[in-house]
Amino acid sequence: MKPRFFAARVAARVLLRRIWFKSGITDPHAVLGSSLDLASRDLMLTVEHVPVILGDNQIAGVLNRLEKRIQLATKFRHTSQRFTCAHEIAHFILHPGTIYFRDRELSAPGIHREYFEIEADAFAAEFLMPRKFLDPVFRNMFGGPIDGTILNPDLVIAVGTGVDTRTRWTPEEFTFLSPLDRAAAIASAHTYKGRFFASLTDQFNVSQKAMGIQLLQMGLVK
Repeated sequence: MKPRFFAARVAARVLLRRIWFKSGITDPHAVLGSSLDLASRDLMLTVEHVPVILGDNQIAGVLNRLEKRIQLATKFRHTSQRFTCAHEIAHFILHPGTIYFRDRELSAPGIHREYFEIEADAFAAEFLMPRKFLDPVFRNMFGGPIDGTILNPDLVIAVGTGVDTRTRWTPEEFTFLSPLDRAAAIASAHTYKGRFFASLTDQFNVSQKAMGIQLLQMGLVK
């Protein structure tokens, strides 16, 4: 793990601990559900929701450091807005030398992400899907890390029932998907080996791609 990405994740954990302590909330799920509001309040940031960001309707979020203001485009899904908000908070904390950021959403196709954008993504992923909480939830649902390159009919049945899954694969086809596609599919699964549960995306209120990236980074899926 590159040192700066590690530092970004540590910064996310520090912020989470601080807002948790200040909030007086004892339920970790309640803290995670309110983390963006708690963090923006703690940092004295104003968060505005607007239909589109002026100048480019592909922009999902903007940070204006001088005004201590974040704008989020409501044309994108709620899960996308949450990740974008955490991403802009990351810029505010990690990149004090830059006054203005304009960011496309995580799933925007064909864009090259600079190092500082990937660093902000690492912060956002840890802030919304902390390893400390995600790891035991995943292991309880799936029994342990999943190697998607190994034939697993139970897994293919599970991801075939995911909310956002439009394609059903054979076990062989599933092993040839990209690691991120496999992880994103697993993120939306509602069942595994006869057990039913809320998907990871539903439990953490994030997109398939965001959860997929975090699962790969944690080594829970490959």
